[in-house]
Amino acid sequence: MKQSYTTSEAAEICRVSRGTILRWIREKKLKASVTFGGHHRIEAVDLTGVLEKLGMKLPDSFSAFSRCLPSRVLLVDEEEEIGKLARHYLQKYYPALQIEEAADSFSAGITIQKYRPDLIVLNIMPPGIQGYDLCESIRNLSREYRPAILAITAHENNWEHRILEAGADLCLKKPFHENDFISAIRILWNSTYKNKRAG
Repeated sequence: MKQSYTTSEAAEICRVSRGTILRWIREKKLKASVTFGGHHRIEAVDLTGVLEKLGMKLPDSFSAFSRCLPSRVLLVDEEEEIGKLARHYLQKYYPALQIEEAADSFSAGITIQKYRPDLIVLNIMPPGIQGYDLCESIRNLSREYRPAILAITAHENNWEHRILEAGADLCLKKPFHENDFISAIRILWNSTYKNKRAG
């Protein structure tokens, strides 16, 4: 399956007009990049999200892609405000996601064992020792279970190197904008799909 589509291809997949696709892009209902030639390109993960929102049947190739995407997300956050923001963004772009929350490392460990989330959004609070330990413990659970981990924290000296060493896949610094957060999620999801295909 292709990883990105033109507006005409997207229209055919969604069974709508090209004008409708362009309107969705203008209204920010559908994410699209722009080439140097001024043409829109739409990623498969974004088309999948729109189809799910509309309650439309996914084409066979997209069904396979959708099954490879994380369906369960765990938000680990001592800051309730950041957790609410992350949940809002996820539900806005991917309403089919199952989202669990944990307020500390202990409850996160229990939730991980019970629900086996595909993606973990980990907000590391200064000094963040528990967050680093949790990240390492997740990676040591088993070779078969490898959830994607997005680490979020305020800027600290050498923090990014440290959390990546602990097992995070990607880091995001606070404060962040909606586009920053969703872009990070897309990077992780695309990587998850490619790794599953390779496996």
